Amino acid sequence: MDDKADPLDGWPIREVAREQTMAKEDLYGKLYMYLRRVFQQFLDSLARTEIDIELLNVDAIQLPEILQKDKYARIEVSNITDAGYLGTRETLRLLSPLLQPPQENSHATIISAYLNAIMEMVNQGNDRDQTPNMDLLMQFLPDVDIFSLLRPESAQSLKFWDARTIVIDRHKFFERYIRVFRFDQIFADLQVAMKDLNTVVEAWPTKPILERGQKGSQDEFNILLGSNYTCVERFVEWRRTK
Repeated sequence: MDDKADPLDGWPIREVAREQTMAKEDLYGKLYMYLRRVFQQFLDSLARTEIDIELLNVDAIQLPEILQKDKYARIEVSNITDAGYLGTRETLRLLSPLLQPPQENSHATIISAYLNAIMEMVNQGNDRDQTPNMDLLMQFLPDVDIFSLLRPESAQSLKFWDARTIVIDRHKFFERYIRVFRFDQIFADLQVAMKDLNTVVEAWPTKPILERGQKGSQDEFNILLGSNYTCVERFVEWRRTK
């Protein structure tokens, strides 16, 4: 998911961490065991399925000129819906006509990832928006010297700064993103809708599952903090309305 080359960044870190290995802290060994099982399941599935693979080395904006309209049940667009790339409106304008219409397949879905949306809204907000949830962070990081946070170059300040997105109010800022980028107008103009509940992928696959105080919540926090995930990655599923 992340742009870095670390193989851990592309797989569900909590599931990887649960793998049982002789060396309990060997994350890459756990990743190997996890991937071996996942790939075997994938190969077993392929053996029972007829599949054609076509590779097109073109820009996404050229796909409507090549691919057939009203044909596809699933279209995964990665994070080109982020504002720094094509953006939501342009991505859906180009690719939603390729999706099967609802009268043919009511489950046809475009899957998009928003990797930068939350922090864009935070950075455009006021001082309160940009202030971390100090009380909750101190519960998860009780050993942090509060005075060290006055030095932004200190290791504890950097750790604290990285941890802030784990406990952020992600729902509030994504709702703001929806308003700022006028999703309501996109719905009307392009005859698409954002699903209320995702049916293909988790909406927030990297957010904490456990509340502070629940058994395992500290371990989960530590795993997420040690990963390259921001914990504000948001998957949105779209459908055509006509």
